[in-house]
Parts: sequence; structure tokens; C-alpha cells
Amino acid sequence: MDISGSMRKLYKSGVVQNILERIYPLATKFDDDGSLDMWIFSHSFNKLSAVVEENFDTYIEAEILNKKPSSSWGRTEYAPVMEDVISTYKYSKIPAYVIFITDGQNSDKTKTKQALIEASNYPIFWQYVGIGFEEFEFLKRLDELKGRAIDNANFFQLNDIMSVSDEELYNRLLNEFPDWYKEIHKNS
Repeated sequence: MDISGSMRKLYKSGVVQNILERIYPLATKFDDDGSLDMWIFSHSFNKLSAVVEENFDTYIEAEILNKKPSSSWGRTEYAPVMEDVISTYKYSKIPAYVIFITDGQNSDKTKTKQALIEASNYPIFWQYVGIGFEEFEFLKRLDELKGRAIDNANFFQLNDIMSVSDEELYNRLLNEFPDWYKEIHKNS
């Protein structure tokens, strides 16, 4: 979850909490213990405590706004957090599905491309979600990035997540993941 300076208003207004509450049910279906691993990022990143049934409805206020993690409200870099996610899951026997939420462009495009290419060698799928009204040209290009061992990413944009039904949101979140999942199992 992006926590760069441009996201501050979305955190304080409750939009990010709403996003979390809407994606958490998906995590309970993917993870055998019903938890959602959480990273936040701007120019650096923090891995936070997991989102679980007991804390999902107050998570953003309790774990981010009240604690003020060191990565809060800086510029936007994707590669450092992506590299940490990769190191966490690259040897996992269970595929990882990463929902990567941001509202803007990053300043480390070359390193981000390298991280996505590296991740394509492991069982990690990246679902990039752009929130707001940015153009998201870079994320669109990541979705089509050449040089990957397998297509391990998808991107879609939500101008106003509050106006999208849960059904549409889940359809969009899972649009390419099933094909990727079949492909990695076919090749293993």
C-alpha cells in the first residue's frame, strides 16, 4: 500500500481503510490462516503486522495513522518494497498474490522493471491497482513488460473505488491471476 505524501488525504479520509476492508475478504480465501501480510511504501518501506479478522476494521488508524511508520508521506519508489516482497516469497511453495496499490508515478522505473523481471522467476503475481486520476503510464507499461519468464503482472485503474461494486472489484482483481496460476503449474 502506497503511503507517499500524495496519499495522506486518502488515509485520513478513510478511503484506504475502505480499500483494505474490501480486499481483506479475498485474503481470507487465499491464505490458510486468514491473514493478509501488509507492507507500506513511499521512498522506503515498512512491513507491518498482519491484517487479521480481529484488526481489519481499525487497521489503518491503529497500525499506520497512530504509529506513524518511518516510510510515511515521502516520495514514491516501488523497487525497495518489491524487492522485500520478492525475498519474502521467492522460495515459497505456495504462490503469492500481491495487490500493489498506489496513486501515482514512481521515481525508480528502471529498478522497478528489474524487480518485476526477477519476480517472474518465482511464484509471485503482482496485481497493480492505480487509485485516482493519474495517467499511470508506467504501470500500464509494466503490465506489458518484455523480458519476463512469465506474465506475472496485471494493472487496472479505479478512479473512485467507492463507486465500484464488490463483484466488479473482485472480477478485476482476479482477471489475469487464474491464467498465471495455471501457467506456473503447467511449467512446474
